[in-house]
Amino acid sequence: MNYYNQDNSLNKAVMDSTNGADWSLTLSSLGPKIFVIRGDYFNKAIYEVSRDLVWLRWSEIGQRNLPSQLSLKNLSVLELYEDYLGRGGNHLKELWETDSDAPVQLRVLVISGCLKFQRFPTSIGRLNLLKKIVIVHGFNLTILPEEFCHLRSLEDLVLHACRQLSSLPTNFGDLRSLRSLDLSCCGKLSMMPDSFKKLMLLQYLNLESCHELILASEDFENITKLEYINLIRCSQLKELPRHLTNQACLRELYLAPSGRFIFMGGKMRLRELPINIGQLSRIQKISIGSELLTTLPTSLGDLSFLTNLQIGRCPNLESLPTSLGDLSSLTTLVIYDCSSLESLPTSLGDLPSLRNLSIVACKDLFSLPASLERLNLLEHLRIDACPINCLPSGLSNLKDIVLKGTQVCRISMSEDRYPRLESLELKENHHLTEIEAVPTTVRSIEMSDCKMLKKLRVPCDLVNLERLQISYCPELEELPSFAHSTSLREFELVYGCYRIQKIKGLENCTRLESLRVETCWEVPGIESLEGMEKLRVVELRASKGSVIERCIQTIEKWPDEISICMPAVPEASSIVDSLPLSPNLVLFHSLQIGPMSTLVKLPPSNGDALMLCCVINSVSSFNTLVPPQGIFFLKEGRWAWVGVYKSQNGNEFIIGTVKNDTCKVEKCLAVRGDKQKVVEAFHSWLPFLRKLGI
Repeated sequence: MNYYNQDNSLNKAVMDSTNGADWSLTLSSLGPKIFVIRGDYFNKAIYEVSRDLVWLRWSEIGQRNLPSQLSLKNLSVLELYEDYLGRGGNHLKELWETDSDAPVQLRVLVISGCLKFQRFPTSIGRLNLLKKIVIVHGFNLTILPEEFCHLRSLEDLVLHACRQLSSLPTNFGDLRSLRSLDLSCCGKLSMMPDSFKKLMLLQYLNLESCHELILASEDFENITKLEYINLIRCSQLKELPRHLTNQACLRELYLAPSGRFIFMGGKMRLRELPINIGQLSRIQKISIGSELLTTLPTSLGDLSFLTNLQIGRCPNLESLPTSLGDLSSLTTLVIYDCSSLESLPTSLGDLPSLRNLSIVACKDLFSLPASLERLNLLEHLRIDACPINCLPSGLSNLKDIVLKGTQVCRISMSEDRYPRLESLELKENHHLTEIEAVPTTVRSIEMSDCKMLKKLRVPCDLVNLERLQISYCPELEELPSFAHSTSLREFELVYGCYRIQKIKGLENCTRLESLRVETCWEVPGIESLEGMEKLRVVELRASKGSVIERCIQTIEKWPDEISICMPAVPEASSIVDSLPLSPNLVLFHSLQIGPMSTLVKLPPSNGDALMLCCVINSVSSFNTLVPPQGIFFLKEGRWAWVGVYKSQNGNEFIIGTVKNDTCKVEKCLAVRGDKQKVVEAFHSWLPFLRKLGI
């Protein structure tokens, strides 16, 4: 919505006082109508052109109030920003000095992070055109003047995190045009004034984290147009106001955190929900949660337009009403942190539109109803931190499944039972011992911390597999063959997969882009990387050196980045000498070959090119380096010098970082070549240093 009279001649000036520029010429030539100002830089030129100003955005204000020389008579939008954490100072306490300075044409007022802002001037009531006010982190705002309620055109009011605001004006209901009200995080607000019921056009109401607020039924007596209500963490609320269930237009009702915020702090103490909650005939989203709820009303099943239902933070809720199966429009059902819930109603299998089902942190829920197999539209299933020990035998439309922290022992997902499955994610399933079948439709498999998993049997070819990640599965003995997985682009076998004996068929995965095999001591490696022209990242760590030597010598076209780490074994030095480096190599890093003393030779350079080879990280033997020579500097945000060093034998130059508290080289590049060349090339190497995290 535009709150100012915009025309084609509107100009904009961006001014930053930190660069010390003189804006006189610029301002006089532009005649700007929009100012974006940072800092407290003002001069005569700004004051002269401000008479035509319609939009002012000012950050890091540095003054107690707006300068009286600044003309605000035509101002439509005023935005004032400071850092609410107090960095760089915080100065603004008032808006304008005298009533005559009031911007009577103002339509939008935003004040954000101004911690010292204490009050509105009484002349705020003269701003008859004002439609929107946003106050964020007004920690010292304690009261609104009675004149504030003269703003008869005000439609949108946000008072977020005004922690000292304990009450609203008695004539607050005079804001007859108000459609949206956000009082979230006003922790001292205790009650609404009697005139609140006069806000008959109110559609949006956010009272989240108003911990002391008590609502009366009469507060909503004449309010009938509400579409959105948020009462999350209103901990003094014992019951919902009676007139809330008469909101025929209500679309969203939030009584508990939802989405990614479901485990954030705060408690609800609702004893019960109204038995006539089913009268909210147009509602589409509800989140329900309270420590004291023991049952849910059966009228929930009457909400025929409900698409999203979240039930959580109900530790005393032992069962769900069977009427939930009547929710014909429900597409998303989330049940979380209901520690007393022992079973789900079989009627959940009757939900004809359900596509997303999440069950999280229900510690007494050991099984799922067999009726879930009838959910023909279910696409996404997540079970997290629940002791469930078996899965539905089949879900015909399921596309992805996440199992985390369950007690499932065996998984069998044959193609006839799960014909559309694309993603399988298994994490922290400590009872899982065997995966018997996975359909060919699967594109992504991720397994992590499945300590007892021994067998991954896939009788069919994973022809559509694009991504495979396996980590910390110490009992896993065998992987399926990848001979027909020609779509595979990402392969990771990392962290504690000690028993894997073979990686079969990987040489056929010519579309592979990323290959990581780490800390798998018994892995014989990959026999060949020949033909993998799309390979961009290779990381082979802590595998047998001879295997790595065989593998890297088959690379025809080197990737842009390659990371090879080996244990300090005798053959390491010979591997360094025999590396088939090529001009195509852009960056070769993280070659771990043991102590510095074993690095006798570096790979020969191709012509005049300087070969870059990153050696080991955080090894004390680098203390033998002489003090830095050439260029060095301090990188912002990290106490480390980056510079050019010379080794004691004088044959190599080192580019690396040194912690200035211990003077130890932390990470470095070793190069051969003339010292002058090293220094001249230093700046061109900075992108490589950034890639290495230096």
